[in-house]
Amino acid sequence: MNGSNGALSVTAEHLPGLVALVALPVVVWTVLCTLHALADRRVGWAARAVDRLDRLSLGARAALLGALVGAVVHAAIVPTHWRDERFTAILFLVDTAGFAAVFVWTLSGRRHWPSAAVAMLGGTVALYVWYVLSGRETLDLVGLFTTSFELAAALVVLAPAASLHRRRRGGQRWVAAAAVPVSVLSLLGTGAIASALQAPASTHVASTATSSGSAAAGMPGMRGGTSSPATPLSLTTTSSAGAITWPDDMGMMAAGMQMAEPNCVAQPTAAQQRAALTPR
Repeated sequence: MNGSNGALSVTAEHLPGLVALVALPVVVWTVLCTLHALADRRVGWAARAVDRLDRLSLGARAALLGALVGAVVHAAIVPTHWRDERFTAILFLVDTAGFAAVFVWTLSGRRHWPSAAVAMLGGTVALYVWYVLSGRETLDLVGLFTTSFELAAALVVLAPAASLHRRRRGGQRWVAAAAVPVSVLSLLGTGAIASALQAPASTHVASTATSSGSAAAGMPGMRGGTSSPATPLSLTTTSSAGAITWPDDMGMMAAGMQMAEPNCVAQPTAAQQRAALTPR
């Protein structure tokens, strides 16, 4: 796959991120099922972990999911950026460490976890949007999915319904369900705006190149021009190909010339080279 289809494509350097996105739900599902199975068998640490997860609010769960997705995907694409885009790779490492810190902070129920989660998730989203709008990055499938998860998680944490009492869980679920399409549409809109901003610049470059080509074509002595060269070049040689002339029509072979065979290995002798270039 390549970047020719916009947001539905995946560039080569982002392919590990797509693999991580595909594998992550299976891994999370497996881990949760294992925890519940161990808790049913009265394994102490597993029972405490399940109890902790059950007592988390919707906002905290959204923050955990967004931080997990962000950390795994950014870590996955560090190697493909390390050689040619070292600064970007370092930013991905910083993102990975920040998301890991937010995940642990939220899971442990530390104070001000909503502020830390929103700052990390929202900051990453804002930086990615700036990269897309400034033309430093092209919106693709990995960027769309990852940033949508991060933005949706930040919206759920910020939503008033996420902090309501548990009896209003239905309202919380509606907030979570609405956050995902809002995030996806926002990212698609960002990609469309970026394309619109970059289109005039591309058109200007193309028109400039066309104008330059037309101007060059009209100059005396240039190929494709309407004027003849002021002083054409013609050097008579002893070669059977005839005189050396300029401008020359490269579309026609001169007398004595023939196409080389694929198995041609013969090299011209020194005398033949001198004869081809020495005027009479």
